[in-house]
Amino acid sequence: MTTLELNSAQEFIFDGVSEPNSTPNEFFLVQQQKLDRFDQLSPFPYELLDKIIGYVYYNDPDNIYSLNSNIKDFCKSISLVNSAFYLLSLKYVFRYGNFTRSTFFDRFLKDLQKNNLLGCYVQHLDFSEFTSVGLGRTGQMMQEIQMVTHKTILECLQYAPNLTEFLASESIEGDIDHSIVDYLFNKLPKLQSIDFCGSSGVRFSQSFQDLEIAGNSNIKNLSFHECTDLSNKAFTTILQNLTALERLDLSHTSISIPDLDKSLQDSTRLTHLSLARCSRLGAARHLIEFLTKHPAVSQDSLLWLNLQVDTTIASPFNNYTLKFLLENVNASDLRYLNLAGIDVEPQHLMLISERFPMLESLVIAHSQISIDDLILVLPQMPNLRFLDLTGNKYITRWTLENPKLLTCAPKLEAIEVAYKVVDLLDETSGKLRVYGDNTIEIWKSYNDNSQGRRAWVFKLNEEQLKKELDGQSLNFNNNLVYFDIKTGQKIMQKIERPGFLKYASRKISSSRGLFQDKQLAFPAEFTERGIYKYYSLNK
Repeated sequence: MTTLELNSAQEFIFDGVSEPNSTPNEFFLVQQQKLDRFDQLSPFPYELLDKIIGYVYYNDPDNIYSLNSNIKDFCKSISLVNSAFYLLSLKYVFRYGNFTRSTFFDRFLKDLQKNNLLGCYVQHLDFSEFTSVGLGRTGQMMQEIQMVTHKTILECLQYAPNLTEFLASESIEGDIDHSIVDYLFNKLPKLQSIDFCGSSGVRFSQSFQDLEIAGNSNIKNLSFHECTDLSNKAFTTILQNLTALERLDLSHTSISIPDLDKSLQDSTRLTHLSLARCSRLGAARHLIEFLTKHPAVSQDSLLWLNLQVDTTIASPFNNYTLKFLLENVNASDLRYLNLAGIDVEPQHLMLISERFPMLESLVIAHSQISIDDLILVLPQMPNLRFLDLTGNKYITRWTLENPKLLTCAPKLEAIEVAYKVVDLLDETSGKLRVYGDNTIEIWKSYNDNSQGRRAWVFKLNEEQLKKELDGQSLNFNNNLVYFDIKTGQKIMQKIERPGFLKYASRKISSSRGLFQDKQLAFPAEFTERGIYKYYSLNK
């Protein structure tokens, strides 16, 4: 293989990103002798072989147990075949950096240091599962282990010019500094998603002081979910320079509506917005004016809106202001609406059914709407799949037996209720039955193995119903680990999570995940994992 041919292979394998000079990368030079025999190794051209390897990598996502296990199996089956397969597999091995331990990140970074062109493959850096829990280490010990620090994270970012997603978490909040924040917002032209979920503290908030951002038109998804210590000035500095923003999660932050109103660009078109549990928003009239007049949210672009109010504080809405908001907000394609903690009355529910015909998920927790009113209005929501009735005094273990409630909306899949209601249901039959003309529906309880504060009853789909009627176990909460008695090998079990969970999340997902597909990303174990899953479903 000539130098020219080698450079062509390098350009293809590294997605067109080559070194500044014309000298082939040293990594490729050491493979040159083996690549000379590429025609003998495979009868297929690079392009076709790359497609085949890609199919193997993304093959059968329903049977993948985790991101790391997928990469491990892929390396065993593809990377060891021959030199050509090894080189072409690298783009998939390094595409998604998922770090659960500091040693994983350290190993990943060392690979990039050995050959910096590998960084061109990196598209995702994911710390959502990163933790020291279970390792017997204190916070002080984790600080002394110099594997994940502000220096190593910045170095990793510098090796990844094609990064599209950076998913941080509270576990690395002390390692985020000004240089990292500046690099994320100013030096990565392909970065589309940033998530700082749960990050707080003095060091983290100081990282945004004196931050300067040039006009940024690539970041589309931004989450400060539960970032309680950031100042309004930080939000203003960031938001006023993001011109392509689509998803914005400001749940439980100190943002105020006047600052948000002046920060968002008029050219911005938000599809997802969360202002849940923000106690410093200001007067209700300011919030209403923002939602009905600001071009970022008033041009019929909203698909997802969370206005949840903490039950420990007074709701900013009364009967009339809520009615005015529902009548005037321009969101004909709205799919998710969260009004938890706001006093929603039957007239408001009727307005919701009229104004948002595409609504799939409705949260009216702590509103005292009678079952008769629910049965009267919900049939007018043809696309409703999820309903949150937590804190409704009319919803008890026994009123859930009402078949008219369970079947009032034609596509209803799940109802969220107080966990005490589900506990009583589990102590008795553990399921609800609805009989029709030669048909039967079965609704079962689900509370994620009692790991969170939320609980649901959901309708079994056809496959689950068949298993239930045949007496087969539905593996929703089985966390037991099994081993083969003869070989000692761990038996991997896929825990099937109910599909309705994708409508129950309270956190805006800033990631499209490994599969870049909205249907596969959640509730499969690829997007909402680790601390993100906790904030989405358990809190």
